[in-house]
Amino acid sequence: MRVSTNQYQQQSIFTILQQQAKLARTQEQLPTGRRILAPSDDPAGAARSLDLTKSIETIQRYSTNAERGEHRLRMEEATLESVNDALQRLRELTVQAKNGSQDGTTRGFAASETRELLGHLVELANSSDGNGEYLFAGTASKDRPFVRVGEGVRYQGDAEQRMIQVGPSRQVASNHSGEEVFMSIAAGDGHTVTADAGRFASSATLAAASTARVAGVAVTDPQYAASREGDYQIDVVDNAGTLEYTVTYGGNTSAPQPYVSGTPIEVNGYSFDVRDAIDTDSFTISTPAARNTGTGILGEARVEGDSRYTVQMGEDAQGNTTYSVSRDGGAFQPDPPALYEAGARIEVNGLSLTLEGEPAPGDRFTIEPSNDKSLFKVVEDLAKAFEFGGTGSNEAAFQNLSNRGLNELDQVMERLLQVRAENGSRLSALERERDANGAAVLELERSRSETRDLDIAEAVSQMTLQLTGLQAAQQSYVKIQGLTLFNYL
Repeated sequence: MRVSTNQYQQQSIFTILQQQAKLARTQEQLPTGRRILAPSDDPAGAARSLDLTKSIETIQRYSTNAERGEHRLRMEEATLESVNDALQRLRELTVQAKNGSQDGTTRGFAASETRELLGHLVELANSSDGNGEYLFAGTASKDRPFVRVGEGVRYQGDAEQRMIQVGPSRQVASNHSGEEVFMSIAAGDGHTVTADAGRFASSATLAAASTARVAGVAVTDPQYAASREGDYQIDVVDNAGTLEYTVTYGGNTSAPQPYVSGTPIEVNGYSFDVRDAIDTDSFTISTPAARNTGTGILGEARVEGDSRYTVQMGEDAQGNTTYSVSRDGGAFQPDPPALYEAGARIEVNGLSLTLEGEPAPGDRFTIEPSNDKSLFKVVEDLAKAFEFGGTGSNEAAFQNLSNRGLNELDQVMERLLQVRAENGSRLSALERERDANGAAVLELERSRSETRDLDIAEAVSQMTLQLTGLQAAQQSYVKIQGLTLFNYL
């Protein structure tokens, strides 16, 4: 077969160009470390690599979410630790103030520090996460959650939790709302709320079918109540199908408020429990000496259901102190009253109560189921108790108020302990999810590497062979191209 010079040249050039293309391809792959540089290199491999990349990016977003959640929870934990420190100091102040050697001046100092701590606690409750979002605002994290309103603190956030996605089907809460942490504390000892009811008298003008009654009176702010003693008139009227009440004191009548039987009517440091009132019912409650005069100290108490109890102290013909108990404003039992024994448990009609000291005839105490109270109200009430001072004949009243304050501080600290325990559980869950996500990313990256990445050692060896082949093709072309019969003439 005769091979023309032109045909040989074309074949040689094609071989050289083919070797150069293979070498160039390998040289492009080596710097990137990728086997697939374009979808056309391996359509199936390119599609699988793209799917794996999307999966990796999704899991990495989960890990980023988990890191942000951990940051918020750690910030929350640090804040709650500071709150706990402030509460410990309040507890120390209360224990010190309860000491019988304290007087009105030293308890006044405790009141001043308590109010400073109250301001500090409000600021802690308004802590942010460093990214412009408030920790305890629920999902309304851009707005300051707690504001001072008069003597109280109002919560402006919501009760929702911020859930973060940390896995395909796994969400973890990254916060506790201010409602949960600061605003829903069980009052009293978590079971009951006890208080000095003081001495009062009541009368009523009732509608024909009414069975209304004054179930109890409690003093919630002794210092303020002491300056507002007198007659309180409570009128209940039907306003377009809604029962409303007004309170008249000193010639001034309050604005109408919705009336709900069993919900205390609070005014001027007093709490009036008016039950089962209907349209046109009217009550007059006299508080000429609202404070108890004896030294009765309330101890542990339990009540049946949601009933409110009043314990009335009296005296029999022999001069012995007696007691009787009214449930929800009903008749006092037992009849005749039972003899009082200091420290002995009083158990009547669903009430179980320990009473210490020497209450005076006419003294009254109220016991009712625990309800919700804010941390800030607990601290405010302690400050008022310290300002009241309670020296002399009012020492027992102060001891009852401070005992209640200690119980409520314990309830607050128990709530904080629960929240911090939940934080620990959530942080552990986030750490586990991050570890699982990290392991998943490593496995996916290994699969992606097997699909798209270059075997460097093999590629270097292949490039060496390709370079040798190219050099051989070039050299053979040069030598054969130089062959001619004229060299042999």
